[in-house]
Amino acid sequence: MQTDLIEMQNIPCTVCQECGHEQIGQQVQKKIDKLLERAAKGKLKARVVVM
Repeated sequence: MQTDLIEMQNIPCTVCQECGHEQIGQQVQKKIDKLLERAAKGKLKARVVVM
């Protein structure tokens, strides 16, 4: 996942065996939201985040 603010790698997700749709869990989404908030405020030191 990459935005104008940061790039995130190795985001844990589940993949549907039938259609291949990827879905992230609620806790992972909360972590992503917090990282994006910190990046928007200029408080994130690294541009690339590996989860």
